Amino acid sequence: MRKKTFSIPLLLIFVLALISFSPVRAENLTVTINASGLGSGATGTVINFMGTNVAASQLPKQFSVANGTNATYAWQQYVTVNSTYRFAFVNASKTTTIVSCLPGIPPICIFLPFTTNMTQSGTILITTNTSMMAYYSPEVYLQYATSAGGSANITSGWYLPGTALVISATPNSGYNFDGWTTTGSLSVQNSSASVTTLTINGPGTVTAKFVVAPPPPSGFPMEYVILIVAVVAVLGIAGAFLMRRKPKPPPAPRPVALRIIPEKKEIFADGRSSTDVVVELVDSEGKPISSDVVREVHLSASDGTIPQSVTIPKGASSARVQLSSSIRVGQVNLTASSKELQSAQATVAFVEKKRYCMVCGQRMPIDARVCPSCGSAPPSGADTKVCPNCGAVIPIVAKFCRECGASQPA
Repeated sequence: MRKKTFSIPLLLIFVLALISFSPVRAENLTVTINASGLGSGATGTVINFMGTNVAASQLPKQFSVANGTNATYAWQQYVTVNSTYRFAFVNASKTTTIVSCLPGIPPICIFLPFTTNMTQSGTILITTNTSMMAYYSPEVYLQYATSAGGSANITSGWYLPGTALVISATPNSGYNFDGWTTTGSLSVQNSSASVTTLTINGPGTVTAKFVVAPPPPSGFPMEYVILIVAVVAVLGIAGAFLMRRKPKPPPAPRPVALRIIPEKKEIFADGRSSTDVVVELVDSEGKPISSDVVREVHLSASDGTIPQSVTIPKGASSARVQLSSSIRVGQVNLTASSKELQSAQATVAFVEKKRYCMVCGQRMPIDARVCPSCGSAPPSGADTKVCPNCGAVIPIVAKFCRECGASQPA
């Protein structure tokens, strides 16, 4: 009777196949750290990786890390150049290598890069060579200064280069506005206008100037008194003569022009804010006057949403419409026109409304559905709480306030 035997070559091929499928775990792997968007003047720490601070001048930086290590990291929120120039953290990503091997002697392996988003700080498991990349954007500091005698709607702080702000100055009682001055990389569209546009190309200082208003003239010279007496005498004689004739009735007053009065000079550019706009009929002296007929007034706005027309009933002097904002920041021009009347213009400023992620606290666009930094959607729910920093009502599960970005108590 024949005994069953195993073929040695077949057994050898089976063992080699098992070896070819077995993952090779290196004792140490390489972690490469880099950052994009940092200028040549950036100094200081960019990241703390496993307890080691890495400066901008050291990038790109490589670490040798044991396979299977849970590595801690924290990207810096700001990397400073000087007191007026810095770089702000935007987001980060990591790229790892996926190894796919086909059986064979030797095995054929394909190395595929795989990139995913990272949070600003946390822990990552190192099982392959890994590249970490952070993205930063520049910010410049705007300093606002004012001379005595008034105020302006400007806030000192950090801004993105190229930001355009609608600025306005308001003098105190007894003062007049005397223009804008700037230093550094700032430009003002019209330095003599109290309401204008400021463009921030780099750090600098903007100043609103005010001067004491001249006092009104006091008293009348004797020559004026004599002249007034003579004029009054002549008018008296002329009046007595005209009284002998039956005067013609004066023509009925009629509206000659339109006037637009926005109730708010500024509204948020969030696509939801609005302000009432009064469209008014005025006479030759600029006083409100009732309409003698039913009048249709055509309206237009350079941005936002406003009705195309409004009707002023007979006997009324005005009508009211509503202007709704868009999500674009800037100055909006309003125009009203009607047949046989002088048209009118007015301006409303759409100003930026800040919004913060309620999960990670980072700035995010006003119309974003998810946070570009952490990828989370805004939390919701019927239960709410009040932010202790700004008083905004937010969901009870929010970790940060969407209005001011303040961290919420646990």
